[in-house]
Amino acid sequence: MTFKEKLQRAHPAFGIWISDGWITSVEMAGDLGYDFVLVDLEHSPHGLDTVTQALRVLKGGKTDCVVRATGQDPLFIKRLLDLGVTNLMVPMVETGEQARDLVAECRYPPAGRRGCASAVVRASGYGLISDYVARADAGLCLIAQIESASGLEHAGEIAGTDGIDAIFVGPSDLSGALGQIGAFDRPEFADAVTRIEAATRSARKAFGLMPVPGFEAESLASRGVNMIAGPSDVVLLRDAMCKQLQTWIAESGT
Repeated sequence: MTFKEKLQRAHPAFGIWISDGWITSVEMAGDLGYDFVLVDLEHSPHGLDTVTQALRVLKGGKTDCVVRATGQDPLFIKRLLDLGVTNLMVPMVETGEQARDLVAECRYPPAGRRGCASAVVRASGYGLISDYVARADAGLCLIAQIESASGLEHAGEIAGTDGIDAIFVGPSDLSGALGQIGAFDRPEFADAVTRIEAATRSARKAFGLMPVPGFEAESLASRGVNMIAGPSDVVLLRDAMCKQLQTWIAESGT
């Protein structure tokens, strides 16, 4: 089952952000059975080497690798696709024009303008997959992030773009664009999420969100959110370390 197909199921795909730069976290998430890992290049020390290792570690397993690009740089996106990234998230998509440009950068001519080196890149099995170019466009799951006031305004056009498969809300940036970072309890934020979700549903695309206060995973699942990307491995490790230290301090009486 491809990640695109997972996003069409009746129940959500659950994933974890990988932000610490350790391939061990990717491997562990795969062993635990997450639907996907989300390797974050935008806010982490990850590089192309980490992406390559993640793809290799998860190859043949049931956990999909989603990669968030650093931005909309077509040259960098081309390198990710050539590595074999088939589930690509792109941050801060703000207009329909940007969405259409993004799709064009990910598709081979004549449908787009992705550069072709299929004889040598990892994505084509280093040239062993003879029909890679013909299959590549259909095999890509392209996820646009809406996380700004402009993105909110143009949500319908972004979601309706042919080639965009899913919309994922960036809650921190969106809350900041609405007046205060992290103010997830403000009615403006809830209304914005609802508007983006409605535009996504209208376009018959998958919708994703990271659980935040007021939008916990259970409530997201009950409202039919297709893609739920939970806390970062850094957050999980930090909280576990803090809890352990506090327990030791309490037990020692210091």
